[in-house]
Amino acid sequence: MKKLSLVLVLSTLLLATAGCTSSQELVKNQNQEIVMLQQQRATIIARQTKTAKEMLIKKKDLKLINEQIDQSIYTARHAQQMSNEQTNNNMKGALGGLGAILGTAAVIHSVTK
Repeated sequence: MKKLSLVLVLSTLLLATAGCTSSQELVKNQNQEIVMLQQQRATIIARQTKTAKEMLIKKKDLKLINEQIDQSIYTARHAQQMSNEQTNNNMKGALGGLGAILGTAAVIHSVTK
């Protein structure tokens, strides 16, 4: 009986943490994208400009890359928030399931005593 309860508890906890992978992966990917965009931004900043036209193009490129970085940061924050909410919901479900399992085990134990 104890082994069965332990198996049920462990499987419930594994199921609770399994759903977090997709949103955590999204957060990781967004962070990698932000780093890549910041590297591109550094390259644009370091680019030499000799004419007013080149300066204008550089300014336009910087504005575009800054907008992309801002959007990526927003998306990363949203993905992190989703991940946190998903983790909280999964943990609530796991704790509820754990309580049900322990309650059932206690009833079974008292009946078979």
